[in-house]
Amino acid sequence: MKKEFFELATRQGIVQWSSYRPASHAAECVAKGVTMPIVQWKDAYSVKNLAIDSQHKKLLKILNRLYDDFMDDVNNDSGHEAAIDKLLAYSEYHFQTEEQLMDKARHANTYNHIQEHRLFTEKIQQLKETLGTDRKERSRELIEFLVNWVLQHLIVEDGKIAH
Repeated sequence: MKKEFFELATRQGIVQWSSYRPASHAAECVAKGVTMPIVQWKDAYSVKNLAIDSQHKKLLKILNRLYDDFMDDVNNDSGHEAAIDKLLAYSEYHFQTEEQLMDKARHANTYNHIQEHRLFTEKIQQLKETLGTDRKERSRELIEFLVNWVLQHLIVEDGKIAH
């Protein structure tokens, strides 16, 4: 994640360094037999819409589960693909909900927001397709992308919906 984003988010009390655990932290957790979510919900992530906040919480749970799956067994091809498919399916459902709300409210940034959703989906598909090559590195890249994108999108882009 961009250092500037974390510095800004930390100054504003939106995110704390401890709420984001980089993929490199995984080996230490696994070695100690500790399972920790890679990202945890904070009230500061709220967009003040119960439906969207509930969906965001579920997305974070799916992301944390995917992270746990990768940490448990980096070579589990079928399990990882199923978990990624679940993330993609739920993301699409969530994106539709967000986009409908933004369109209904005639939000000025709807088109750009939709484009970000599409780019997210395309990137996840691309990373999923390349998981077979250097699985450990691709898994790290996928989790890192997901955490970075989701936190940035929740705090910055979805935060605009609340205003």
